[in-house]
Amino acid sequence: MAKMMFNPSAVNTAPLNPKEPVTEDRPLFDPAAAQAQYEAEKPEDLHDKPLGPLKRWSFSGLSEFEQCAYKTYLKKIEGAQEPSGPAAARGSKLHESIENYIQGFVDELDPEVKKHRDLIDRLRDAYVEGRVTVEEDWGYTRDWVPTGWEDDDTWARLKLDAIEFENETSCSIYDWKSGRKFGNEVKHAQQLLVYAIGTFKRFPEVEFIYGAMVYIDKGEILEGKYVRSDLDLFLPRIERRALTMTTATEFPPSPSKHNCKWCRLKEPLEGEEEARCQWGVLE
Repeated sequence: MAKMMFNPSAVNTAPLNPKEPVTEDRPLFDPAAAQAQYEAEKPEDLHDKPLGPLKRWSFSGLSEFEQCAYKTYLKKIEGAQEPSGPAAARGSKLHESIENYIQGFVDELDPEVKKHRDLIDRLRDAYVEGRVTVEEDWGYTRDWVPTGWEDDDTWARLKLDAIEFENETSCSIYDWKSGRKFGNEVKHAQQLLVYAIGTFKRFPEVEFIYGAMVYIDKGEILEGKYVRSDLDLFLPRIERRALTMTTATEFPPSPSKHNCKWCRLKEPLEGEEEARCQWGVLE
């Protein structure tokens, strides 16, 4: 979406000096003309626009779409299976270890999970008390009504690594990160915000949320604190981004060294002779 810019040449502008006479070059400000310019340039209302081929979104999927819509098209519509690397496999292993430990299925954490042991032990105790759930699949309709993960009306999907209820109106949400914090602060803060929005929508009685991205390797935490009134400020922005994705009918590529660096679709997949993406920037 192009950024709207006020165009003073399209409307009458007021003189900087009120004592300066109104001339053809410096006419009096015309509110009606200014409003007409705004109406012509304001973003399209996407709430009633039909859904496109991508009828569902998650934060990771939205981030990928905004980076390169064509990559999302190849994966979600054409079914290209981008192979995962060792970092993704390691992340899944550590997530599974923490999940199983909190639920009491195992008595030992993976040796690599040690810098947040006190937090994980506390969540394990709270799980026994019935105040913690882990790895739940949350689905929402286009109106943010909770629904199933695979239902026909599922529009948004969220998967929280852990949620802890202190009481009926206050809870904490956690996401485990096996990657680095540095350089990812903005993206991860947005992800935490989306999780907070989903939590408020799923639990109407909750008024306060503490959120934390927990970086397993570095022993760091990225925190956020949210109150229910924050929805009025942040929800429209998130909805606009998600609706842009789920109502899209065109998926242009965005080739660049940065976008294509780790993309495997610029090379032939296993068993295929040609790369799915012909625009990929090769090193």
